[in-house]
Formats: sequence, structure tokens, C-alpha cells
Amino acid sequence: MRLLIIEDDEVVARSLQRGLKSFMYSVDTAFTGKEGVNRAIMNDYDLIILDYYLPDANGIEIAKQIREKKHDIFIIALSNEPNVDVKIEMLSACDDYMVKPFSIDELVARIQAVVRRGVKVFDRVLNMNGLEVCTKSHEVKCDGKIIPFSNKEFCLLLHLMDNCNRVLSRNMILEKVWDMNADPFTNTVDVHIQRLRVKIGPRGKKIILTVPGVGYKLVDAESVGMQ
Repeated sequence: MRLLIIEDDEVVARSLQRGLKSFMYSVDTAFTGKEGVNRAIMNDYDLIILDYYLPDANGIEIAKQIREKKHDIFIIALSNEPNVDVKIEMLSACDDYMVKPFSIDELVARIQAVVRRGVKVFDRVLNMNGLEVCTKSHEVKCDGKIIPFSNKEFCLLLHLMDNCNRVLSRNMILEKVWDMNADPFTNTVDVHIQRLRVKIGPRGKKIILTVPGVGYKLVDAESVGMQ
């Protein structure tokens, strides 16, 4: 799940980014409203965490600008303003509102609640090619046996399964599974793909295919003639 934090206090933004990354989210940051709107429109985010007080605009204006282009994106507003009128105004433009300070655990709980209320489903169990992936427990089973996966390996496998039979370029994978600051010239995607193939076993090379000059795709067993 890819998030964008729009927060002018860099210390707060970096702290939230570190905390959310520990829960296996891919997180980018923006420090002005204009930068946040540009990144929200140009990239594919699942949810935005938006501060109410920004140097160039208030959160309501930013939320409305983003929603004009991205109608289905989730937005959680943040503020140290306990005023009821502000809360009501923000909730008219956003999906939830949190008063600072708050714990990272509460923020994660709010993210999960907002997403559950929407079209997208956060807690899922995916079954494909003898693999079972549970997003709630972050467990991967192969033919019923639990296989240990690192955070990035888990997120990469989940992203491939969500895009079954679709070719994904290395840059597309980097932006979704890592973040927009990832080095596009790194071979980290190739390394992690190889790890997935090894951990999945003999079928790994048959279902996670290399598309020369482009990237990778995961295919279902039937499409490659596996029994």
C-alpha cells in the first residue's frame, strides 16, 4: 500500500514516514501543498495523510484540488486544532480527521479503518498457484507450508499477485513497493525477484516470468500449463 504524507514540518513528516514504513507501507513525503498536489496527481497513491496547516494553502483547499483529479483516493487530515468547526470542515473534504499528537499505532488503525470503509479491501487472503498470502498476518504459505518472507519480499509478491498476468516494469515496481526516491538504476528489483523464485521453489521460475527489456509478470498456473 502506497501512502503520501503532506506535512510542512519535516521532523514530523520523517517521523511518520519511519513509523509507517515499519508497518510495511511504502511512503513518500511532500512539504508544501503545491508539491503534495503535484505528487498526488502524478503518482498512484492509495491514501494521503494531509496536514491542515500548510505554508501555501490549508488542507481543505489541497484536499479539494487532489479530489478534482483523483476521485477515489483516501485522505486522512491531521491538525493540532481541536476546534469543532475545523473538524467538520475537514471531514467534508476528507475521509477522517486526527488531532495531534497521536501514536503511530492509532494512525495505522485509522488507515485500516478508512480503507475498509472504502472500495479497497485491506485485509485479504489471496490464493494462486499453490500460494496463499494473508495481508493481515503477513504470512505466505506454499502448498500449506509457511515460508519466511522479508517485508519487501512480501510486498513484492503481493504486488505481483494483485497484477497477475500484467507486465510490470522495474520502475513501476520500485515506485509501488519501495518509494519514489528509490534509485531507478539499482538492481534491487532483480535481486528480490530472484529471492521470490527461490523461496517459492521449482514453480518460481515458471510463474514469475522475465519480460526482456521491460520487467516481470506473474502468471497463473493454468496459463503456463502447470498442473
